[in-house]
Amino acid sequence: MKNSKIYSGFIITVIVVFASCKPEKMNPVDVGYAYFPDTVGHWILYKVDSTWHDSIAGIDTVFHFKVRDSIESHYIDTSGRITQRIERQYMSDSVNWYMKRIWHGNLTRTTAERVEENIRYIKLNFPVMEGKLWNGNLYNDSGAQNYKETLVNQYYMDTVTWIPYPLTVTVIQIDSTNAVHRIYVKEIYAKNIGLIYREAKNLVLFPGGVAVQTGFEYTYRAIGHN
Repeated sequence: MKNSKIYSGFIITVIVVFASCKPEKMNPVDVGYAYFPDTVGHWILYKVDSTWHDSIAGIDTVFHFKVRDSIESHYIDTSGRITQRIERQYMSDSVNWYMKRIWHGNLTRTTAERVEENIRYIKLNFPVMEGKLWNGNLYNDSGAQNYKETLVNQYYMDTVTWIPYPLTVTVIQIDSTNAVHRIYVKEIYAKNIGLIYREAKNLVLFPGGVAVQTGFEYTYRAIGHN
């Protein structure tokens, strides 16, 4: 009888212990997919400023226009992946939009990819991580190019539009300078919006890098989105 009571007490203790050991609730890991929206109907409007330098002619040619990228639909590509059809429209006369390009995008488990002018680039690598490197030209024949994620999940304020973005990630696609050449491309992505800023330079410098001889530079700045 005594042993029976001891056994019963042991069983009750085990039940109480196991009942109190509830599994911890695991929060899902945010790998950064929201930096590359995939919803049909999503659009971003950009203000573009572009300059062509020609010191020989003594002229800097400046262009200003607007670009709107819209995810028009989804379709299944030849690899069986859900693919974005992206319509790129241009406005140069402040009145009329006209269709310029059809681009494509893919959001995979580990990458955000964009097909621009029939060239596929890996724009982001998931999970987004400070200092992460990858070959952004892996799926094209432009030659290997290390992209780098930096300033991950950081606040960003565009000092021209004065639009604040609480969470962004910056991707340095290339940063190369020597005595006669300067190449630089940077993109900034905002969570739940996508690409909000792109800066590109391809400049031929006078020997010593003291001034620009020829080349172009441009910026894309988001000025609206849904």
